[in-house]
Amino acid sequence: MSNTLKIPPLELVPAAEVETEERKSQLDIALSFALEQVELFHDANKVCYAKRLNNGYVWRLTSQAFKDYLSAAFHHTFDKALRSQNLTEVINQLSAIARCERERRDVHCRVAEHAGDYYIDLCESNSTRAVRWGAAGWQLINEPPVDFVRTDAMQALPEPKAGGNLNILWQVCNIPQAQRWLFVTWVIDAWRPDTVYPGLELIGEQGSGKSTTADIARRLIDPSSCNLRSAPKNNEDIFVTAGVNHVVAYENLSHLPSGMQDTLCVLTTGAGYAKRKLYSDSDEHVINVKRPWLINGISACVTQQDLVDRTISIECPVIKTRSIEREQRDLFLQAWPAIFGALLDIACAALKHIPGITLPEENRPRLIEFCLLGMAITEHLYGDADLFLQRFIEERKDIIGRTIEASPVCLAVVALMEKSTVVECPLSDIMLALSAFKPYGTDAWPKTAKGLGDTLRRSGAALRQLGIECRSLGKVGSHVKWRIEKKDILPSRACRDVVAANPQQDMTTCTTSTNNLSQASSTASPKDEQ
Repeated sequence: MSNTLKIPPLELVPAAEVETEERKSQLDIALSFALEQVELFHDANKVCYAKRLNNGYVWRLTSQAFKDYLSAAFHHTFDKALRSQNLTEVINQLSAIARCERERRDVHCRVAEHAGDYYIDLCESNSTRAVRWGAAGWQLINEPPVDFVRTDAMQALPEPKAGGNLNILWQVCNIPQAQRWLFVTWVIDAWRPDTVYPGLELIGEQGSGKSTTADIARRLIDPSSCNLRSAPKNNEDIFVTAGVNHVVAYENLSHLPSGMQDTLCVLTTGAGYAKRKLYSDSDEHVINVKRPWLINGISACVTQQDLVDRTISIECPVIKTRSIEREQRDLFLQAWPAIFGALLDIACAALKHIPGITLPEENRPRLIEFCLLGMAITEHLYGDADLFLQRFIEERKDIIGRTIEASPVCLAVVALMEKSTVVECPLSDIMLALSAFKPYGTDAWPKTAKGLGDTLRRSGAALRQLGIECRSLGKVGSHVKWRIEKKDILPSRACRDVVAANPQQDMTTCTTSTNNLSQASSTASPKDEQ
């Protein structure tokens, strides 16, 4: 009988099963680790976010920045790399938890409003500091009560310096003196997320400093690694840019198609854009945005009346003495904190004055919040809110001429009304009468009576500034009748230039309103020069 010990055969686990168990173990560990590091939530569009618990940073869960953070933190803690497939599965699981089990919150990009105060995210590295400002003043706070999300392109704003002024700003920004407070009001208004955002259009000939002025305007609100972008290819590009930037800025535009002008109107008042996520499913990806925007170019691109009503247009004058670009940039960067502080001082003081500002009903524009802010600024600086109102009304009237120039139908209506006082007949007859004044070679002429009616509705506000009232009388019998009537209203200076009206027309009112604001700007006291 043998005393040899019999050892049972070693049962080996297949290599594939060992790898699966290891993978499951790392996946569970990574998921538990992530849940310990961040707080999850989602916004109104079901976009999911992670807020780092130790410093308040907020990331989109699907962003590369969060993936990099999670991978680096896992390696630092466990001294082991997190596998790519495990990282993807962790992100998917976190998204499901955030969307189904966590609360909904508002997430802000650069600016926010909370409990009557406004907040500006400084986007400092390793810090969540923000500026809180309101009628009581402004201050820096380390932990704002709102959630700001940052993207890779966002750059830091400098810490504002109290007691500054805007003198250097006007050395590097080529803004006409009479329109400087339109520019300042536009910048300050872009810090308020609870108002309608007007657009800013900078036009001027080559070398007039449009790009430099636009770049600085962007830096004062929402600096980025790419402050000014080339022309968008389609409407979707505009919405995607607006989804990850507070300011949408394009440079060197020579033309804006009708559809893109409609999209910029949407950015001003706020709306959403939706598209299917994948061709294989029916889910939608939604972007809800309301953003300030700016463009620059040699010629005016904003021509549609609905966008004209939402745009501040400034023409940069010819530069007679040029400066070295590097010196201008260094000059601005050195004065940036003081300029930022001066703008905050003006903004806070203006909020105190807004409750006491009254705007006559007949002078209430589409951008009423912007106008009230500008009036409050000149009330604070010069003691006269009407200085801004006069300049603003004149600027509104001046750009109407652009709409007239851009529309061959408007030019034809003006020519027709020089020979008639009232035209009341079916649209088909009006179209026949207007065809006698159709500009040669134009492609923008309506092809049907319905198309003519749509054009008259779109251009009605511009024609009204010329004293021409266009309105539909509805369907009479089998035809749609319209009435075009010339009223006895004095048009603005720009409109008179477009239609070659009487050059002897009195322009005292227009000149006075511009000169008043220019004189106030040039004779301001040291306090006023803020």
